[in-house]
Amino acid sequence: MRMVDKLGFGRVFVAGDAAHCHSPTGGQGVQDAANLGWKLALVASGRAPAALLDSYSAERLHVIAEMLKLTTALYEKSGRRKRVDPGLGARGQAWDTWCEHARKHHRVRGRREQHSSGPGRCVRRGGGGGGARAGRYRAPDAPGLVGAEEIATRLFNVFGPAAHTVLVFGGDAAMQEGVKRALRRWPTGTKHTVLVRRAGENGERAVVGKALEDREGDAYAEYSSGMAEGEASIVIVRPDEMIGAVIFG
Repeated sequence: MRMVDKLGFGRVFVAGDAAHCHSPTGGQGVQDAANLGWKLALVASGRAPAALLDSYSAERLHVIAEMLKLTTALYEKSGRRKRVDPGLGARGQAWDTWCEHARKHHRVRGRREQHSSGPGRCVRRGGGGGGARAGRYRAPDAPGLVGAEEIATRLFNVFGPAAHTVLVFGGDAAMQEGVKRALRRWPTGTKHTVLVRRAGENGERAVVGKALEDREGDAYAEYSSGMAEGEASIVIVRPDEMIGAVIFG
């Protein structure tokens, strides 16, 4: 069980088995590729600085190290038994605990962050303190969204692998115009914007992009439970479906 101490050097990057070896009880190669792929695309097309690629190692190494620790423990546990527990074939109780931890903590509730001027960058509001880090929290799904002509959808259908998704919760037309102006600094094709309205909230035509009604309330429960009365929030979801930034204001 081993791993590299750096996932990239110059123009060379490693992922999957080339970067870390462990027992079959866990796999992270696809996650490595998902993290690196969209960054390479932005840099290669000249739409983001090469420094963005440095975040690949910064975001993935600690995840890989934790996964190696878990899979090694599972492997050693199964190897000491004369008969392998069937539960271990499904990664066992320890794996279930890991997944439950991920489900509970890969949330954005109450986390206040501010996005900087380009894709893939994340800066905490006020500096220091707690809060989510870019690339650490997976964006939760939210079913029960209804768009134009009463067509139902969900957030996992809204996210895409080729661009950042900017979710706008609350805010009036003036606030949406401000978001629209700020996003003009982003290169063409790197983002698409969605206004998420509360159930029963009609309001004016969306200024920033298409509008979806949160008919079942899941989107607001997952993404904006930390909003104060009358406050709006913006959540930026990266192409790998990880939270890039959260802005409350």
